[in-house]
Amino acid sequence: MARSIKALVEIQKNRLKRRSGKIATEIAKSFILIMTTALVAAVMVFLYNVLITAPYFKVDRVTVRGCQRLTDQDVRDLAAVGHDQNILLLKPREIAKKVANNSWVKTVSIGRELPDGLVVEIVERTPSALMVIKGSLYVMDTTGEVFKKLEPQDDVQVPLLNGCHRNGKIDDALVRKALTLLEHVASRGVFPMREQVSEIYADTRYGFSIFTNQGLCFQLGFGNYEKKFARLTPVLRDLAKRRVDTAYLKINLSDRDAVVVRQKDAIGRGGVGKGYST
Repeated sequence: MARSIKALVEIQKNRLKRRSGKIATEIAKSFILIMTTALVAAVMVFLYNVLITAPYFKVDRVTVRGCQRLTDQDVRDLAAVGHDQNILLLKPREIAKKVANNSWVKTVSIGRELPDGLVVEIVERTPSALMVIKGSLYVMDTTGEVFKKLEPQDDVQVPLLNGCHRNGKIDDALVRKALTLLEHVASRGVFPMREQVSEIYADTRYGFSIFTNQGLCFQLGFGNYEKKFARLTPVLRDLAKRRVDTAYLKINLSDRDAVVVRQKDAIGRGGVGKGYST
């Protein structure tokens, strides 16, 4: 009985020795892991400090691409990136937001050219028309978005779009149709070309009328612009042959069967009209 008790005690002692050995091993492993992690962290912090303070990564050049209306310096000023800044610490999204604050900027992309270059690429808006809103002129782009108020320094040579802003609201459907008409005019290689159009007047019932810099007015209605303008060529040829002064001349092309030409004087009184059957 005494022997069996002694044997049990020895067994317990051996178990404790084995367990203590395992615990010591685990503690040693944990200590090594902690020390290794601390060493790696210290190395990473050291490398990080080296990278953010190294002159090698200081911004030395800012390349700007895509400028047409804005200048490269305009964009650099908007980006506000100094030569003392570390290129690795720059935040592209924040820079893009700063550049996009200019109304002419449609999209912005920012890229790094390591070790010391920053690239700012922009896409500018293309002005398509002017619109009168609350007594002031605003600029519209090719998508129909009114994006800025016209300022004296803006060199914008586009037609005035009239009749699409009523009761404080823009008629988006009418604007889209007007832009389609402008695209058609821009694609033409004969009179009237886009640069000769001074105003487009839109009417929800009667359609569009185009006014040119020469004082001509073309009443077009809606759609079928190719055919309508094709009927214009012989009319203009006949008017030129008869040496008719085209100032304040109104040519109605909206009728499918006839082209009606009416002369008006300077104060807008109607004169004798001439019809051209088609």
